[in-house]
Amino acid sequence: DLKLLAMSATIDTRQVSNYMAGADIIECPGCAFPVSVDHTAANQAPLAQKTISALQTALKSAEKGDILIFLPGQADIKKCIDTAQTTLTEATELLLLPLHGSLPLVQQEQALLPSPDGKRKVVFTTNIAETSLTIEGITCVIDSGLEKTLTYDPTSGMTRLETGYISKASAEQRKGRAGRTQPGHCIRL
Repeated sequence: DLKLLAMSATIDTRQVSNYMAGADIIECPGCAFPVSVDHTAANQAPLAQKTISALQTALKSAEKGDILIFLPGQADIKKCIDTAQTTLTEATELLLLPLHGSLPLVQQEQALLPSPDGKRKVVFTTNIAETSLTIEGITCVIDSGLEKTLTYDPTSGMTRLETGYISKASAEQRKGRAGRTQPGHCIRL
């Protein structure tokens, strides 16, 4: 017989169970470490500037682990890495890595695996790293609160990518990346 298993860390299990004709619910609490959350002050600065400012704050903290930064798209990732390389005095001591779905597998693995030379990693990612990935050593998440979504425009008959805010569930998933292997910290822009 075919069995269907719907899994999620943030899903409303009762609602899904009711939708699936009273399907059984299996709960597995797992091991999650506490993650403290700070919010940056609202301002109109460009995303790259706000991100690098939050990164500087994270680098000065007592936590010495790797940092995962969620951004809406590839252009934002490139802009933030370029800005970090030119403005951070400690950039040479850091391994600044992109992570998104269109990267070759070798580059994706470089972002997921521990740094071979022991440098502190800063991984700039899209929401690809939001679920089902554990990047060892991540102790801090910087969350832009933004994502790109595909939107259909009935006027033109075409689809386009639009930047918008993430859901509360996505924000919780992103925050949780900092508490997978030890207590962590999250900075929300």
